[in-house]
Amino acid sequence: VRSISRPTLAFSPLSLPPLSLPPLSRALPWPPTGMRSTFLLPLRCGPHATGSWTKQLAGALRTAAAVDPMSRVLWLMVGGLGSGTPQDSLTPDLITLLASAYDCTPEEAPCLDVVPLAGAAGWELEAAATQEGVTSLLLPPGEEEATRLIREARQQAGLAELPERAVVVGGGDAAPTASAEGAAASARGISHERVAVGGTFDRLHAGHRLLLAVAALACSGTCYVGVTGDKLLANKANAHLLWPYERRVAAATDFLRAVRPALHVETSALLDPAAPPKAATMESISALVISRETAAGGAKVQQMRRDCGIASPLALVLVDLIGAESQQSDAPKLSSSALRSRDAAGE
Repeated sequence: VRSISRPTLAFSPLSLPPLSLPPLSRALPWPPTGMRSTFLLPLRCGPHATGSWTKQLAGALRTAAAVDPMSRVLWLMVGGLGSGTPQDSLTPDLITLLASAYDCTPEEAPCLDVVPLAGAAGWELEAAATQEGVTSLLLPPGEEEATRLIREARQQAGLAELPERAVVVGGGDAAPTASAEGAAASARGISHERVAVGGTFDRLHAGHRLLLAVAALACSGTCYVGVTGDKLLANKANAHLLWPYERRVAAATDFLRAVRPALHVETSALLDPAAPPKAATMESISALVISRETAAGGAKVQQMRRDCGIASPLALVLVDLIGAESQQSDAPKLSSSALRSRDAAGE
């Protein structure tokens, strides 16, 4: 299992004045891109960033959420980790960085659609700048050069100048850098032709987005996504508020392809908890992306794979819990169940 110890953030994005946002509505679980605001955010990140990049990111996400809590934020990873070339692969340090980034998601907007545009997925500044559907440009302090290049790229492409919104950065201590363990492991790239990931993906929140972003960045070919079928969720709390299977599949697929447009995505329904998933029956799948909460499930899939006569084990790519007090598998965290309970209270 490839895992990096991620220090707890020393600041809270919620130290800023609280937002007044409406409760999540089942009528708007996953608005199409054309029906919501889409922001482009150039921001360098990691130990080589100027100042605290997490504070800047938290401010940018709050700015976007204040406009539309379901908006999409295209985070162009400028410089440092994540900015490389298409030949660069996902690293443990980048997974750690992404976890810190999704921990910046405002509590008032847990389903804010934050999409990392990383060089490892083929993204370059010009492509991000001319991305279809972008409605505004977020301006964090210190990114004047990247902002200038974005304006020039749009002008050369004959596109209209984007409205701009300044990002207000709140107080708090600087975010931690990657751990020594992460620095030592950073050279070990993670790249697989076929990767599997699974989940319920109800109310696609920051924890889901971290899981799917890592899956997309780890995969150079086909990503197999198992999505829990509706019948298996019938006994969930507030089951009447669950997104239907088709909507959950669409949301997960859209996000994966937003992170890596060239990715081939195959989805299937998880209908029987005792049945082996594709990661256990397809020898060509070489990696499984899981959260700390489901680490035991990853070990179970490994055993199923052996039972199916497949000798090669899966590479288990582990991601952190988001919105959690600790990284223990049973720690309270951001969850779809909690979001449904919040919606139920507002009915």
